[in-house]
Amino acid sequence: THRPKLRVRLLKVKPLEIGKPVQIEYIVANIGENDAVKVRSEITLKVITGHGGEEKSWTNEFQMADVITGGCNTPTHVADAIVSPDWGDVLKNPNGAVRILGTITYEEKSGIRRKTGFFRECTDGLNRFSRFGTEDIQRDYEYED
Repeated sequence: THRPKLRVRLLKVKPLEIGKPVQIEYIVANIGENDAVKVRSEITLKVITGHGGEEKSWTNEFQMADVITGGCNTPTHVADAIVSPDWGDVLKNPNGAVRILGTITYEEKSGIRRKTGFFRECTDGLNRFSRFGTEDIQRDYEYED
């Protein structure tokens, strides 16, 4: 009951522009009492055109923090890769979707490894993301172990 437990909150994506870096911001909250250490994250951004359309994705793995203290929030900013010109048609399609899929891997001080997963879809501009899909999909991708 005292172990670290990480959750993702307030996910935002800066507007995507050809030639500019992909920029994603979110808060990682440790709702447990103990510290999470050696925190790493992998995040994938997917941009999809309308029904059954083209999909472009970008993935980045990075070291987030050495320690996320129990009961604290850690702002996270990822800026990497340049949006390539071949994303042009996908970004222009107003019927598309923007999704973020990610995992956060961390350890308890005792060495036990844990993982938190999240899968969110943009529901209002790029500043509001909600859990994606049906309950079955959410159960597969939204978890804390």
